Amino acid sequence: MFRNQGTIEHLCQIIRFFFDKDFVGLYKGSVSMRLDFSRFMINKRDAIFANPEADDFIQLYTHEDNRYTEASRDAKIHSSIYNLTEDAKYIAILHPIYAVVQSLENELIKPVDPIGQHAFGQLPVYNPSQFDDFYENADIYIKRYFAENDQQCLLVKGYGLCIYGRDIIKLVRFVEIFEFSCKVLMLHQKTK
Repeated sequence: MFRNQGTIEHLCQIIRFFFDKDFVGLYKGSVSMRLDFSRFMINKRDAIFANPEADDFIQLYTHEDNRYTEASRDAKIHSSIYNLTEDAKYIAILHPIYAVVQSLENELIKPVDPIGQHAFGQLPVYNPSQFDDFYENADIYIKRYFAENDQQCLLVKGYGLCIYGRDIIKLVRFVEIFEFSCKVLMLHQKTK
């Protein structure tokens, strides 16, 4: 499905896949790839995910500098996760619609389908105490959550999914299964 893992072309394939699935959209969502201990590649602020190209990405250091103004507005979140853990080779901030809807209705996502039950069991919903300033301080909140919890995935109430991992294929698979499970859960709840 995805070839040349670890290249900019590979990152373009991943982000296009997420766009086709409606997990990212025009000016929402982000995907990055660690290049070395202190550098990573992330989509630019004005990237069009429908047809991503190498020029839609920018190389950043994990300490903020003037290039962050060109990068995705999620760049500080990505940087904070890369600074927190070496397990982060890839990071995605996504807005899958069924997961977002379920986050508004539940404190804990417990799938009813066997695939979701096997893949992740259950996932708590992170509810920022003050959503008004959440995005302004998201890098701090998200880093704290990952530091305090042994998880690589965070579902923020009403916002979306922040996930990291060493293997982009496993990351993509998890997101797709999670969104499918949220859709099944929503349909199941409607039939009750």
